[in-house]
Amino acid sequence: MSENPEELKRQIEELQAQLATLQGQGAKLDGDGAIAQGNESIALGKDAVVVDGDGNSVDKSTHNHYEITDPAKVEEKALYTAYLNHVYEQTSQLALAGIDKRTARDAETRLNLSSVYTALLTLTSTEMEHLANGEAKDIEKIMQRESRRASALEQLNKHNRLVLLGDPGSGKTTFVNFVALCLTGASLGQVPNLENLTTPLPIEEDERRRNRDADPQSQPWEHGKLLPVRVILRDFAARGLPPIGQKATAKNLLNFITAELDANALGDYAPLLRKHLLEKGGLLMLDGLDEVPEANQRREQIKATVEAFAAAYPKCYILVTSRTYAYQKQDWQLKG
Repeated sequence: MSENPEELKRQIEELQAQLATLQGQGAKLDGDGAIAQGNESIALGKDAVVVDGDGNSVDKSTHNHYEITDPAKVEEKALYTAYLNHVYEQTSQLALAGIDKRTARDAETRLNLSSVYTALLTLTSTEMEHLANGEAKDIEKIMQRESRRASALEQLNKHNRLVLLGDPGSGKTTFVNFVALCLTGASLGQVPNLENLTTPLPIEEDERRRNRDADPQSQPWEHGKLLPVRVILRDFAARGLPPIGQKATAKNLLNFITAELDANALGDYAPLLRKHLLEKGGLLMLDGLDEVPEANQRREQIKATVEAFAAAYPKCYILVTSRTYAYQKQDWQLKG
C-alpha cells in the first residue's frame, strides 16, 4: 500500500468496487437448497447427505459418518462364505458305513471327523522302492533306519504337486476331508482350524524316553488359509469328461466344478472361484485316481486334464490320491 493518503484512498475504492462486482456475480437462493462457491466447498440442501472420497457419507450438520458398502462387494463376500460353509458341512462328518459294515444300513450313523482324525505318516517313493526290492523285510525296519517319518501334511506343505498313495482304508480320503475342513474352518473362524491341522504328531514311547525334555513340534503348514476345492475323480469321469476318444482339457475340469457348484445353488460363485484360483491360488484335491470308471479308456483324458489344469493355474497346490498298485503303473503317473 502507498503511504500517500490520496493514493491509499484510491486503492481502497478500487478494492470496494471489485468486491461489489464479485458479490453481484454470486448465486442467489430462495427457499430450500444450497449453493457452494470456492475450492472444496460443499453444498447441502435440506436433509442432504454428502459422500466423501472414501465412500463414507457425512452429515455436515451433525458430523455423523455412515458406511456405504458396494453391493457387489457384499454379494462377493456372501458367496465366498456360502461356499466355505458348503465345503465345511461336506467334510465335517465321517460316515461309519465305510468303516463298519454293520452300520451300512444306517445312513445317519456318522461321527464328527475332527474328533476321530489322526495324522497320516508317510513313506517316500525311495523308501517304498527299498521295500519292493526286498532291502527291508517290513516297514518297521525302514522306520528304524530312517531318522523320522514325515506326516502327509508335512509332505503337502513341502510339495505344490503331490500324489498320496495308500491301500484301501489307509486314510487318503479322510486326510483330504480333514485338510479341507480345517482350512474352511480357519476362514470361517470355526473349529477345527489351522491349529487342529498342525497338531503335533503322537510321540512313541521309546522316543519319549530318549527325549524327555523335548516338546512335541507342530506339523508344518506355511500356506495359511488356502481355499480348498474337492473333486471326486470317479464323479468327474462319469459326468465331466467328453466322450471316450475325444481330447480332454482343463476346461472340462473347470466346467465340472462349476456344474457341482450350480447343483448346490452356488453357481454364482463359480467365476469368483476361478478368479481366486488364478490370482491367489488354492488347494485342488483330486480324490481317487484309481477309482475312475472305464479306467483304461479314460486314463489319458484324466491325465491330460489334471496336467493342463496345473499348467493353467500355477498358483494352485494340487493333491491327488490313489491306491498304490494302480499309480505304480507307468501309464497312470502324472508329470511333475
